[in-house]
Amino acid sequence: MRFIIRFLFFISFFATVGWSYAQDDWCGIIDVVTDKIQEKHFTEKRKNATLSESLFNHFFKLLDARYMLISEEDIKQFEHYKTELFKKDKACEFIEEFTTLFTSRITDFKAELNQIENSPQFFEVARTVNFNDFLEERAIDNVALKKDWHNYVAFLTLAEVYEYRQNDSLKLATEYEELLNNYKSKFVKRLSCRLEKYENRELIRKDLISNFIQAFAASFDPHTMFFSAETYNLFMESMSRDQATYGFEVLMNNEEEFIISGIQPGSAAWKSNKIHENDRITAISYNDISIDLYCTSVGRIMTQLAEDQPEFIEVQLVKTNQEVVMVKLPKEEIVNQENVVKGYILEKDNKKIGYINIPTFYSGFNYDSGQSVANDAAKEIMKLNRSGISGLILDMRFNSGGSMFEAINLTGNFIDIGPVGMVSTRDKTIEILKDMNRGMAYTGPLVVMVNGMSASATEFMAGALQDYNRAIIVGERTYGKGSVQEILPVIDFNSGNYTDPIGYLKVTTNIMYRITNDSHQGKGVKPDIVLKDSWSKDITHEDDELGYIPPDSLDKSLRYQALAPLPLDELKEKSEQRLLKNPYYQNILKELSQENRNVELVLSLTASEFEQNYEALLEENEEEQDEIEFEHDTLNVSNHNYDSDLFRVNSFLKELDDDVKNEISSDWQIIESFKIIKDYIEISNQ
Repeated sequence: MRFIIRFLFFISFFATVGWSYAQDDWCGIIDVVTDKIQEKHFTEKRKNATLSESLFNHFFKLLDARYMLISEEDIKQFEHYKTELFKKDKACEFIEEFTTLFTSRITDFKAELNQIENSPQFFEVARTVNFNDFLEERAIDNVALKKDWHNYVAFLTLAEVYEYRQNDSLKLATEYEELLNNYKSKFVKRLSCRLEKYENRELIRKDLISNFIQAFAASFDPHTMFFSAETYNLFMESMSRDQATYGFEVLMNNEEEFIISGIQPGSAAWKSNKIHENDRITAISYNDISIDLYCTSVGRIMTQLAEDQPEFIEVQLVKTNQEVVMVKLPKEEIVNQENVVKGYILEKDNKKIGYINIPTFYSGFNYDSGQSVANDAAKEIMKLNRSGISGLILDMRFNSGGSMFEAINLTGNFIDIGPVGMVSTRDKTIEILKDMNRGMAYTGPLVVMVNGMSASATEFMAGALQDYNRAIIVGERTYGKGSVQEILPVIDFNSGNYTDPIGYLKVTTNIMYRITNDSHQGKGVKPDIVLKDSWSKDITHEDDELGYIPPDSLDKSLRYQALAPLPLDELKEKSEQRLLKNPYYQNILKELSQENRNVELVLSLTASEFEQNYEALLEENEEEQDEIEFEHDTLNVSNHNYDSDLFRVNSFLKELDDDVKNEISSDWQIIESFKIIKDYIEISNQ
């Protein structure tokens, strides 16, 4: 199924930002927004030939990230603009000329899809693709581009029909040719639907202008971007506490995929422990109704759910590690609870260790709830302490950040008063970030779990605890986002309208630094003990992004009192020895070591050969995964006494909580973290 998912996401084209503007002022809009970025961004860059070339390259990469619409032959026609885009009127000329070509390309694509739809012998044509690099390079010319279109539709159809027919003898009764034609029509319609919005030159030009501005922003760093006023308000689900909600925010990214952009603390989505920011929504269903996400908008989805009022929805998500999960969520009013962070007690071998998962750094300011993750965590730690824990695990895997204020305060729960980090501005002004409160909410052994999706405020906190020798950091190198963004309204003062912004700019204004003067920007936080996962090779880090800001360091002397060094070498050795005997983990290492095997995976895309060819490919890539069983080493997971009353009166909350406990009990990384903290306690007692 993972192979199918990889290519289903190609049913998207390019960014749609959009705003309302008069047809004669769009060049002025470009100048206003790009000047604002240039003025406010942390990095000073001049509008010169170097920046023009960066903008040119970003433009085509963002416009056609899936290499579906533009060929190298097309781009070469515009090479003379590469270093000239900031010369007078050149940007406007470039967009006008490219609009003409792109209009033609959209027309070509529509015509080709029509030909595919009406081709009865489509699956009899001899076609082959190398699966490993299929659609991962731009077509050299337009002949090759049209060939890619045919190959793409053929692969999607053949692969999904294969999945449909697997393990169900009744489905085999349907004629294979009939199934192929039905699924071919489905994919052609989805692709055609994506093209319908480009009805005329003006709509195409509008998107190209949006893309041009985003490409300029991306030339500064990956996190700077422009939103229209409409986009800023439209792509958010209401999170008000005075109405029922499923508990998550949704937006559409540049590739027109639906992305989880926020989780409401205390909601069903939060309590499920399965939903994280940046997860991709691939299906929503309820009452035997499935919402087709391939040609709709966030607004339409919300309208349909509001009209039908389903008691539950089922959401299919693809995690950032490509794992597919299904989550059942109720729509419910969020009631004020004592706190939304939930602690659990892990028990094995007469040891009781506390466990808290923190999926985001929420604050009362963000959600108008008066709650904060730092305060909620402190309350939960107090309850766990009263339950007699001898260690604590903080799970911040997949935590992409949130409020820096909360990260500082949460860090302060584990260290005494002192600096926890620094931020620097464009003019090199340095602000020291401090924990201002004496004392600690928790003084015992501490493990912090991170992975490649732990970012921003999470990295800030993990780095501070590591520098103070306060926690053992376990997992993998974090994402590497050490930048801080500010959202600013953009006013076009030349228009005479000084009150209504033409849009909003999210611009990088600061860089975070550790108390050691180093920044985790672009390099992340390295764990003290590495625990790899099978999807490690698929993770994209900050330094993989176009235009990322490289790491640097400050020359600043900070006074802080670190604790005695932790026995990391001994703990690492004990962990490695355990994992050496763990067949599950050894299989992960084997998979990672074979990352570059089978460079040539040639697939036939004819009806007569595909299934056998594809089945062999699946078997080759999934060999041994089903043969090696998890070592069945589990933990006993229980609630502390303070949660018992809540679950007695709410059966659904109890069901969700039972699911969470089951997942925690068998999560091998949590189990290994438990053993690491147990080792630390034993070493400390020697």
